[in-house]
Amino acid sequence: MMYKHVFMIGVFVVLTGCSSIPKDAFVLAPSNMGEKRLESRVFTTRDETTLLKDGAVILENMGYTIDLMQPDIGLVTATRHEEQSGTASMIMTILSAGLASSNDELVYKATFTSRPSPDNRSAYITRLTLQHMVMNSDGEATSIETIKDKDLFKLFYERLEASTFVESDPL
Repeated sequence: MMYKHVFMIGVFVVLTGCSSIPKDAFVLAPSNMGEKRLESRVFTTRDETTLLKDGAVILENMGYTIDLMQPDIGLVTATRHEEQSGTASMIMTILSAGLASSNDELVYKATFTSRPSPDNRSAYITRLTLQHMVMNSDGEATSIETIKDKDLFKLFYERLEASTFVESDPL
């Protein structure tokens, strides 16, 4: 009986020692901060709904289909599908380290969010994230990558500024 208690105490000590969370576990690495700056802008406007709707229209103009638009929580999600064929298939096969075949589908996902700025009650912080996935014929993702094309983010935000008549500031 006493051995059982000693054993349980030992297991507890080992498990609590192994399960501690490092102090910097939730601190973004400098590379992540750079990505966040690339993806985010601050718009000084009180009209979040128009900001989101204009972002959705821009995504549609870029070939995306809006999957979800929830202005009350500051969220727009969109998808663009492309069948791979010919040169595009060959390029994706090379880029995805041979994981793609000619039957695979390339799927682009976009998420556009906004939230009130903690520093300015008349501003919203927006963020656009983009990913592409290679989906096999069974509908399984064989490759998922985040898109980090500076020109693509610049284009989106330039169009959003022109559409809303509001200039943005970097995060």
